[in-house]
Amino acid sequence: MELNLNKTEVMVFRNGGGLRNYENWNYRGSRINIASVYKYMGVYFLPSLSWASTHTKMGIHAKKSILSIKQYQKSVGYLPIKEYFKIFDALVKPALYYASQVWGNCYVDTIESVQNDFCKRYLCAKKTTNNPVALGECGRLPLCIFYMTNCVKYWCKLLTMQRSRYPHVDCGRSNWASKVRDLLYQYGFGYAWITQEIGDVNIFIKMFKQRLIDCYTQNWHDDIKVVKHIEMPKEAP
Repeated sequence: MELNLNKTEVMVFRNGGGLRNYENWNYRGSRINIASVYKYMGVYFLPSLSWASTHTKMGIHAKKSILSIKQYQKSVGYLPIKEYFKIFDALVKPALYYASQVWGNCYVDTIESVQNDFCKRYLCAKKTTNNPVALGECGRLPLCIFYMTNCVKYWCKLLTMQRSRYPHVDCGRSNWASKVRDLLYQYGFGYAWITQEIGDVNIFIKMFKQRLIDCYTQNWHDDIKVVKHIEMPKEAP
């Protein structure tokens, strides 16, 4: 077996700071490049284990799909809202959800902004338009409901794996598993983390997703009340 050094890189995972003098690797007298970002199966790894580059690249890819939708719209003319977002769900959402099992344990502005802008474009609204208002007018839910559900669904899958499987390896105090734990506690499912038992997976996932929707709906009503209060003209003295 021959090793292709042009396709071989080393990444040093760390909390910050520069490389130490001893942090270098060689193979048969040739220095192996130390990468600051590494793409593996469409996911971008950084030394800090941040998914920022992955989110940015997915956003760019999704916006390219939106451009194709705009070109299609020019040829067919006006699209009803149902058809407009049906195309979005088919072409854009898959690009935004890719590998969400590993990064979808928190709200991501970069991902959400794609759908927010798409809604405002359909409404011919300004970019400064309130995001909850734009989503509400289009009858859309935030994308976090779906990628957070994907992440928890993968956690449920891990519970059924043997402890010898590689995904069960814990590294450090703050990791993917600890963030899933925080997510479960945040939405009232801490008992599932404590017991490590969920019963019927489909029912559990359905309950978790519905809890996300209920929480968003409540927050949406609160945000709309604030917007109405701000935009309400003052009474004349």
